Amino acid sequence: MSWITKLFGRENSNDGNETDVLEKAYNDGNELAGLEEVFVDSTPPATERTPQHTSKLLQFFNRDFPNQGFQDGYSNHSKEKLQQCILKIKSDFRFEIDQLISKKRDEILRLAQSRVEVEGISDETVAKIDLQLNHHTNQITELESQKALSSEDEGWVMKVQHEYQNGYANGTKQYFDENKVLGFEDIF
Repeated sequence: MSWITKLFGRENSNDGNETDVLEKAYNDGNELAGLEEVFVDSTPPATERTPQHTSKLLQFFNRDFPNQGFQDGYSNHSKEKLQQCILKIKSDFRFEIDQLISKKRDEILRLAQSRVEVEGISDETVAKIDLQLNHHTNQITELESQKALSSEDEGWVMKVQHEYQNGYANGTKQYFDENKVLGFEDIF
């Protein structure tokens, strides 16, 4: 008995034309041979990678400042342009700090609302929320401190500023070396 007759329940049917035709089409000694090609996927399932969320501030620090400085130094090689680019780096840093502070304040508001909802129900949950509130408050204090230090050429931003300046100096040197502005070989 083939799977088609089981499916349609025509085991003892007199008008076996349809069943016979279907059986001949699918029954070449192995009734599942044709179906395996259609329904069996031999490729293993692909693993789905979940994108890891990195903060905008971390993305800022991961930028290639030495290379960016080199490119700018090679194409511009002026002190004014260097100062403009450094001011832009500091401005971008402060902007990312402000964005992160805003997110932290939103999280503090959400946690404070949750604290009000569970207060009197679970002292343990309230204590955990208080710890998170303190943690976010401390982070905001540190971020505001770093923002203030950036205007005084101090703090976290100085690492990328120095990387950029070194790249800029290397790019400027490369430009002048290639154009032999510093050498006297072309005079004679």
